[in-house]
Amino acid sequence: IMKFYRYMWSGGSDLRSVQQVLDDRAIVSQSKEDLHDPFLLLGMHEAVERIERAVRDDELIYIYGDYDVDGITSCAILMKYFERIGARCNYYIPNRVSDGYGLSVDGLAEVAGDGAGLVITVDCGINAFAEVEYANSVGLDVVVTDHHLVEDRLPAAVAVVNPKRGGYPFEHLAGCGVALKLVQALAGSEFERFFGDIIDIAAVGTVADIVSLTGENRIIVKEGLARVRNLGLRTIIEALGKRPDNLSTTDISFGVAPVINASGRIGNPKLGVELLLMDDKDTALRMAKKLISLNNDRKQQCSVAGEDSMSFVEQNLDLRGTKVIIVRGDGWHSGIIGIVASRLVDKYKRPAIVLTETGGQLKGSARSIAGVSIYGILSKVKDLLSEFGGHDLAAGVTVEPGRYDEFVEAVQRAAEAYVCSDGCVREYDYVVAPSLITMDFISELAEIQPCGMGNSELVLTMHGLKLTNLKYVGVDEQHAKVTVTDGVGIFDGIGFGIVESFRGIRPGDDISIMFVPEISYFGGVESVSLKIVDIHSGTADFYPELQRAMDKAMADFLINSESFSFTSLPDFDIIKKLKSVDVYTFEDMKKLQKWVYDEDLEHEIVFGDEEGSTENGISVRFMPVIRRRHIADGNLEDTVGRLRSGAAFIDHVPHRKDVEAVYHACKRLTLVDMRLLVQKLRRSAPRIIVALELLNRVGVLDYLQINDYVHLEWKRPETNPTLEELELFQKLQRETSIGGGFEQN
Repeated sequence: IMKFYRYMWSGGSDLRSVQQVLDDRAIVSQSKEDLHDPFLLLGMHEAVERIERAVRDDELIYIYGDYDVDGITSCAILMKYFERIGARCNYYIPNRVSDGYGLSVDGLAEVAGDGAGLVITVDCGINAFAEVEYANSVGLDVVVTDHHLVEDRLPAAVAVVNPKRGGYPFEHLAGCGVALKLVQALAGSEFERFFGDIIDIAAVGTVADIVSLTGENRIIVKEGLARVRNLGLRTIIEALGKRPDNLSTTDISFGVAPVINASGRIGNPKLGVELLLMDDKDTALRMAKKLISLNNDRKQQCSVAGEDSMSFVEQNLDLRGTKVIIVRGDGWHSGIIGIVASRLVDKYKRPAIVLTETGGQLKGSARSIAGVSIYGILSKVKDLLSEFGGHDLAAGVTVEPGRYDEFVEAVQRAAEAYVCSDGCVREYDYVVAPSLITMDFISELAEIQPCGMGNSELVLTMHGLKLTNLKYVGVDEQHAKVTVTDGVGIFDGIGFGIVESFRGIRPGDDISIMFVPEISYFGGVESVSLKIVDIHSGTADFYPELQRAMDKAMADFLINSESFSFTSLPDFDIIKKLKSVDVYTFEDMKKLQKWVYDEDLEHEIVFGDEEGSTENGISVRFMPVIRRRHIADGNLEDTVGRLRSGAAFIDHVPHRKDVEAVYHACKRLTLVDMRLLVQKLRRSAPRIIVALELLNRVGVLDYLQINDYVHLEWKRPETNPTLEELELFQKLQRETSIGGGFEQN
């Protein structure tokens, strides 16, 4: 039985113009003239001095790279420069399986044996302390250029160039970006001569390495996409059915980069470099077809490994208590396990680590979700690891097979600091009216390009739509093709790989969609198209700020009030005659909101005791808590006419089992995201807050709520606490006829 997990949604304000997006993201026009002085990078002066001496003395210079797209493009950039100036040069890229990542003694020995005098690392080397020492011992000088995290010491190289060393205005360069800066420093005033030959290569590597597309990276990618000249790149792009003069970051991420990456994942990484250096069109085409074939093989291997890993998860793991999914596979190629880990993250909305045995060691790739640092988790278990490295969202590990079980247990303990729920938050940027989604609007959005990490695609949400058509397409029908309408406009869209989000949704349903607006080209005709990110049935919640205020008000009421009484919304025809109306439940607020929009009534919504200012329409005062005295003084009858008595808030009063559930979900945590906890426990925020208050009153913890987060401080009570002795719990029992006690386990 396959389990399904739905995302919660969280997002921003209403969108009214493209300029609003540009202002919010602080996007300004930049060009290559805005690139920083490369000599602001620490170590650059020493690197240039040693490289110029090697060129002058006709030494053989070796570029030592990495087998991913960043490493391959970094190699190609420096090789193109050195070949252009007539320097003696060659390159070395390790094999993923036989050599592993980064510098190795065997690799350096091969380089030294070829007669090299200088090694320049690209996209690696910052933590290769022993390997650089070995290079020094065999007469190799080393210049390290890298962009990975810097430890508290540096390798004993002639020069170390890394923007993360400090002192440089932009630390988020990819390895190929650092290589570009090295060329900028070496070329000096003649940089323009080389810029056009390497900027497209740097753009591909930058996008592929998923670094922040802000600052200099934004300039590199924007300039590179505008001038794709490299024969190898153009050949791949055209073979994939794309146009080099209309390339997007999405085309790179999901088309060009995987093809280049295939050489390093399951083939020979030199094939990728050679294609980028190729100047013969026929040979380039043969090489591109070879890489595309390798990529297709990689896709097939990923499909098999992905199915096996998901089958293992469904049959062996209790996801309710699993913070990090860890899967061990037999015979999986180490080059695909990172992709499999990403698929597990997408499926189960929590971090995942996938391992396979290679050379007597378990090699693993880890991926994570926003807000959960997989690097931080692995740092807590580093004593169990032979090797590890990475960043918040992705990392690599090596584990001794005999320590696998110990590793699994330790990772789960280390992840206790994070709340991983059965559904995670999916973020959108703005809520948008359907009338805004036009060809002109989408064309204007091109100003925010290029998009990627740090400057993501604009994700919008539309509410109040009706699904008129739904068709599943593609291999295994994993994509959903839809048509939606707001009653005025009609929009076509497609959601790639999100079929599970449509579970339970049928044509004719009222829906809200999260999407990226695009312009599609078919048969020479341009039209608006929506790339569907997610879909929810029904009407989405009211503004998050109002939801939080309502939650707090309801929790405060349940904790502090002496007695309860509840009301429901009257008939809408009564409201039509009123200038103002008070609303007391969240569900009623949503009903009223939909009604005033459907009726196209002028209205204003205020919260609590504020007074509305609408003169010719309806002023809605949202007051999510009331007391009996409000009914006694007649204000309600005067405001909204006859009200039916109800118990709309009864669901927010915690049972004994609710308190136990909150205790067990939060124990040992110091920070809890309420949005995730609500989804995890499937209980309302007020019910959880009141449960925390009860735990506070029996001396188990102190808590402080700030917006969506609750800070916890755990205590050791002097006596075994029970709820039955609490006056608040007794009051809740009297008012709601809920009994039961609670004992701490």
